[in-house]
Amino acid sequence: MTNNEERFNSKEFKEVLGKYENARGHLDGVFFDVDDIVDIAEYYLYRNNLKEAENVTAYAATLYPHSVLVLSMQARMAMFYYNDIGKARELVKKIEAEDCEDMEYYYLRAEIMINDDKINEADKFLESKIAMLDGDDLADFFIEVPNIFIDNNLPELAQKWLERSDEKDDPDYKEIEARIAFQTANYDKAERLLKGLLENSPFSASLWKMLAATQFVGGNVADSVESCEYAIAIDPSDVEAIGNKARALSTLARFNEAMVFYERYLKQVPHDAPMRVMYAIALAGVGDNEGALKNLYMAKTDCTDRDTLSDISSQIIYVLSIIGKYDEALVFLGNSEKHGDITRTARLLSEGRIRLDMGETQKAADCFAEAFICSRNDMDTYIQTAM
Repeated sequence: MTNNEERFNSKEFKEVLGKYENARGHLDGVFFDVDDIVDIAEYYLYRNNLKEAENVTAYAATLYPHSVLVLSMQARMAMFYYNDIGKARELVKKIEAEDCEDMEYYYLRAEIMINDDKINEADKFLESKIAMLDGDDLADFFIEVPNIFIDNNLPELAQKWLERSDEKDDPDYKEIEARIAFQTANYDKAERLLKGLLENSPFSASLWKMLAATQFVGGNVADSVESCEYAIAIDPSDVEAIGNKARALSTLARFNEAMVFYERYLKQVPHDAPMRVMYAIALAGVGDNEGALKNLYMAKTDCTDRDTLSDISSQIIYVLSIIGKYDEALVFLGNSEKHGDITRTARLLSEGRIRLDMGETQKAADCFAEAFICSRNDMDTYIQTAM
């Protein structure tokens, strides 16, 4: 949220961060307040530096092994960044052992319930905490709770809770309102709200990135490129903004420009398989099929998602066919089916197309016929054989 940027750009925080970074590697005997050390960890997460955030939280745990703030931070990282719900539960038990009544603990409990798909239970649990609060604490609660729900793609519940807040002119309120509009596909409203926020916070990279994403999915791709440029001007190393600009440029078929930003992105995140695939498509778009093929093979090595592997395999086969490497394509097809990267039906359909390109009409027909039988006369397979 925008207050994160204000916090991280403050003179006080920069002094604390400088103290940590100057002492990094020899932190023995260096003291930090618990709020400061947790802020440093949150800063690194905000900058997508997960490794350094992990280092900070590990150090914080040595200073404050029983701190609810530190344990909650570790639990959230386990749950949201490492998908380790078991570790998150263990950390929650440590907090419970402290007989805790801290709001951070209650927020964490609700987030775990949401993770377990116990949405109504989480909603009721948070409802039960309202009576504990008043004044500024209650005002903060009515902003924090909708933020939890919108972070978990639950815009209806976020809206229900946000309506309880009286802080309608607060930037955090308006940002949540914009995110709700985005998640409910009301892109015009989201764009209007974000532009209003940017009038008062023109140096907020996060708001420019949100605006860019809103414009992209709303079909205003050229405007999205411009918003990405503002975010990059604020922080030239912002990988999210760089990646978003690369995708937007590709969508506009401005492949030469897109490649520059794909390369900048991949220099920082070299093992991002989906982004490398998009880079390969851009390379193919300017006729560099050999470069595209090289990057597709790299993406396949890095990829762990089965559906993405299937898409990458299809792209590799397509490029191999374009450049006339039919034998390599056939070998690749066989290996892909053997390793479970593609189905037998997909392999037969692809082989049929390759055989057609090779002028082997009868072998192609045999592949298509077998694919139709293999798919149990699936109509979609029939349509693909006819195309």
